[in-house]
Amino acid sequence: MKRINRMIGLLGFLFSGAVMGFPPSSAADAPAAVVGRVYHLEGDLLRYVPEERDWVAVVKDAPFGTEDTLFSGSRGMAELIAPNGAWIRVGNSTQIQFIALDTDLSEMDVAAGVARLYNKGSDMVIKATSPFGYVLADPGTVFDFYVGENSVEVAAVRGKVSFVHAATDARYDVSAGFPSILADQSQVSSGEGIVDPDWDRWNSRRESFWATKARGRGRSAEYLPSNLREEAYALEENGRWEDVSYEGEPRRFWRPTTVAVGWSPFTVGRWTDWYGDQCWIPEEPFGYVTHHYGNWVYARNYWYWAPPVVSVRVGLPFLNIGFFWNPGRVSWIHRDTYVGWVPLAPRERYYSHRNWGGPRDVVVTNINVAQININVRNYAYANHAVVVPQNDFYRVNNYRYV
Repeated sequence: MKRINRMIGLLGFLFSGAVMGFPPSSAADAPAAVVGRVYHLEGDLLRYVPEERDWVAVVKDAPFGTEDTLFSGSRGMAELIAPNGAWIRVGNSTQIQFIALDTDLSEMDVAAGVARLYNKGSDMVIKATSPFGYVLADPGTVFDFYVGENSVEVAAVRGKVSFVHAATDARYDVSAGFPSILADQSQVSSGEGIVDPDWDRWNSRRESFWATKARGRGRSAEYLPSNLREEAYALEENGRWEDVSYEGEPRRFWRPTTVAVGWSPFTVGRWTDWYGDQCWIPEEPFGYVTHHYGNWVYARNYWYWAPPVVSVRVGLPFLNIGFFWNPGRVSWIHRDTYVGWVPLAPRERYYSHRNWGGPRDVVVTNINVAQININVRNYAYANHAVVVPQNDFYRVNNYRYV
């Protein structure tokens, strides 16, 4: 990894920066994209890539979103979390496609396998579809969805959910503690409602994990939006909040303390392509929330994380950074056989191929890269650019040692 001023002078602009002579479209007025996270993974999980007509491996902390189709291997199990309150756990040999992820709706199709779905949102509805019918689940409910080749079974684990039969449009309520619903192409009947003990134990272990972490959220829970408070434990375990003077104003930022001397964001992890944009996959336990929400700032010879703010609250000196997900707020540079990136300051524009909904995001399409002209030194953190050989870009998961 190189971070040398002389190198910056030689590098050319690659993609994310001021586009000269082309009409980029602003994403400022678009709703922020709801993007989920592969939080926990055991065994294999694959994502279908339509452009390649093939399945690719998915790793922990990878994103998922609308249009994604995932498949767990014969021994694969995964926990998927969306910031709108939809939690999905999938068992072995399960295929699930995300039809819609919005603030008020999570719709997914389970083609085969087993999934346990939790609605932990406040005003969001989960709709889970299958070839035999679909389930509607309100906030506070949990249910198992078993989809086989010839039938589907719905078992309520908590609360009451509704099942609508595809063939008849008849609606059935399924409540926890009562028989499950079995449906095929022509009829619906009561099931025994017996949950597979191994599947139930695995879900119980995941619930125990989260119960333990909830007790360690500390003051970080006060500073995070409600959608991210489950992540507070990672901040408590790996850093501390400090009052910092930034741009002449007192601010409260979070600083990682479990990192190496000289650490900087977007170095310990790797980049991967996701819907045309480079998406950061972190290696640090705190890396997902701090690299996909909020913004990194440099002050007092340290990197600090400024959390996203849903609404400005009197008495909490945070930067006014909205709540939105991004693949990784950097600007891209290149020269010959080198590629590099510069962390963006809070008010610098982020250019992308896809609309992620951030207030300073700009979507650029149909551009001629050869005609783009940008002075890399104009970026606030240009001296902190990370530069690596292009051949190593996708090969490593820690750019500090390249």
